[in-house]
Amino acid sequence: MNLTSREVYTLPALPKENLTGILYAFQGDLLVNKTLRLSKGESVIFKNETVTFKTDTKAELVLFLSDETATFHAEGMYSGNQNKF
Repeated sequence: MNLTSREVYTLPALPKENLTGILYAFQGDLLVNKTLRLSKGESVIFKNETVTFKTDTKAELVLFLSDETATFHAEGMYSGNQNKF
């Protein structure tokens, strides 16, 4: 998401309840929920809360969503359980 200056943005409704979100500042600086300042490369983790943000210049954000209750395969490609010698 590309942000322009001085507008307050709110995340859209999430597709499912109880998702864990990570809002990552890819470029620029922003203010989250009027209290937390994020700079390039920083992120905030949230769950079951409204998140608002704004920037005084320009910023680019990436939103990651995770369902902590979803089933998973522990031997999957990205599980960290791969043994390669």
